[in-house]
Amino acid sequence: TSTPPFSDSELDLMRSFFLANINFQNSGGVIASPDANVNGGGSYRYHWSRDGALSMRTFLQTFVPGVTNSSLVFPYMMQYAKFVN
Repeated sequence: TSTPPFSDSELDLMRSFFLANINFQNSGGVIASPDANVNGGGSYRYHWSRDGALSMRTFLQTFVPGVTNSSLVFPYMMQYAKFVN
């Protein structure tokens, strides 16, 4: 179709959820979920190496000049690099 699959407000909501999972508590870690009690059965506050790397790659690839806040990119990537180093 010629229409985008998501509205601007839906994209903004998805980005906010995504950003909540990267650089968790300013640690640089990428977590599966910031919720400490997922489905009533536990926490998914884990940093999975592969998933974290894929998430940060996606973060870089989806950066859009003029749309994505460019001041976010460098600090997030630096915190991630420190975390995995």
